[in-house]
Formats: sequence, structure tokens, C-alpha cells
Amino acid sequence: MVDKSKLTFVFTDSGLGGLSIMADFLYEIEKREKNISCEEIEIIFFNALPESGQGYNRMHNMQDKIRIFNSALEMIQSYYTPDSIAIACNTLSAIYPLTQFAQSNSNIFEIISAGRYQIEQHRKQSPKQPVFVLATPTTLASSAYEMEDPYVFQISGENLASLIEFDHTSPQVKEITKHIFSNIEKCLSGSSVKDITLFLGCTHYGYVEETLKEVAKDFDFTINTILNPNLEFTSELMDYMAPIFYKENNSPTKITLKIESQALIEPSEIESISQLIKGKSEVITSLLKNYKRLPKMF
Repeated sequence: MVDKSKLTFVFTDSGLGGLSIMADFLYEIEKREKNISCEEIEIIFFNALPESGQGYNRMHNMQDKIRIFNSALEMIQSYYTPDSIAIACNTLSAIYPLTQFAQSNSNIFEIISAGRYQIEQHRKQSPKQPVFVLATPTTLASSAYEMEDPYVFQISGENLASLIEFDHTSPQVKEITKHIFSNIEKCLSGSSVKDITLFLGCTHYGYVEETLKEVAKDFDFTINTILNPNLEFTSELMDYMAPIFYKENNSPTKITLKIESQALIEPSEIESISQLIKGKSEVITSLLKNYKRLPKMF
């Protein structure tokens, strides 16, 4: 990392799930505020949806997803000139290696590498316990979490992420969750296994951990472990930031925060995610409620 007076760090997601990672990152930065060598850190969350209701999992083909996300990344690079970009989204992380942008840029972090590492480490510790990777259709189609391991299963979360974003309390969230566990039950047909590990392959899914645990009981499953790569990813980002941390600094570092989006963020989405994230960060909750709407830029 280049030693400079200001660092700009951009988080991006195909929606608002990645705000939870931004909140974790902010918490870690604030803990080290007196030990940061640069004068200012700018942390930006950019919603990479091109327009409201046009999620990447709804796009017709992979080529459209690649083209649009590549345009979003180019816009982020030219508009914010960040030192680093963190793709806080499994769906976009699955698309990222296929973009032209990926061929010519460094200091880009994607969450799938952290997720795969987390699964691999857990499998070493619990070799007989099945892991169910719950992920979006785009992530599953990319084979990003495919492993040569008969104990790792892929399960579609279908449109659960969108439902969480619009209203995490809606009956549809629970109905989709029931369908997910019905599919897990089919995977284990003929087996007496009831103790499972659930891997959350979408940043939105962490918002409904309690619902997942509750519905699992209805199917007589015990979720011994929930693997959420968000904290593993945050840890990876903090390792990258390590060179700017040193002995106590007499001048506190200025931390500036932004949440920006080209797509309109519906009031129902703001309300749903605000309720879920306020326990982590009141500051980010307030920023979300007052996010900056950008003109069409990609």
C-alpha cells in the first residue's frame, strides 16, 4: 500500500447486503483511529445496480451481467479514483473474474476467495459434517463454490436476497426459507444426518440467521455452525490495511463516509435494511436514510 495522506476505499454490492461488511470494516478502523498514519480515510459504499428492480440475478444472460458490472467498475474507478475496491457481494464476485476490468486492475478484493477459505478450514475441523452452500442463482451457476468434496452441497437461495431487501419480515422470506430446507432434506434423503453446517454465500443472508435457525428446527435439523464469510472478508481487508497502522498518532485521522447509488433505493428497502443494520452502526443507518442519488453514469 502506498503511503499517502488520504486513502479512498470503495465497497460495492448489487444491493445493500454489503453494508454489513462496511459496518464491520468501519468498526475495525475506528478501533485503530489513533494508530493510523494517513490524515484521512474515505469509505464509500456504491450500489452497483444499474436501476431499481434490475438485479443481476434477474438479467437474462451472463454476458449482460458481465457488461453491466464491468461498466460499473469502470465508473467507480474514474469517479472515485479509489486506492482499493471491495466487492462485498458473492454474486458480483462470481462475475468479476469474467470482466475486462479484472484483467488490468489490482487492489480489488472479492468475497468468494474468503468464503472458499472459510469452508475449507471448517471441513478440516469437521470432516464428517455436511456443509450446505446457500447462494444466489448467479453465484451457483458460476461454480464459484464448487469443490471436489462430497460433503459440500450447493443450494439455491432463489430470490431470498431480494425479499430480505424489500422486507425482511415478510411471510415470503419464511416461505422461501422453508423451500430451501426442503431441498436440503432432499439432498440428505436416505441419510440419518441431522447436524449440518450452513454457509451463507450472499451478504444478505446474514440478516436472517435467526429465521434460518428457526425454520431448520421445523425440519428437525440442527445447524451446528453458520459460516458467514463477511467477517473473514473484513479480516482480509484489515490485513491489507496493516501498513498504515503504527504507533500512536497525535493527530486523529479523519474518517469520511458516503453511501451513493445510481439506482433509486426504494423507501421499503431503506426501512428493511436500516432495521437490520442499526445494531451494528447507527452512523451507517443514518447515511442510508440520506443516501446520495447519482445521475445515470453506467
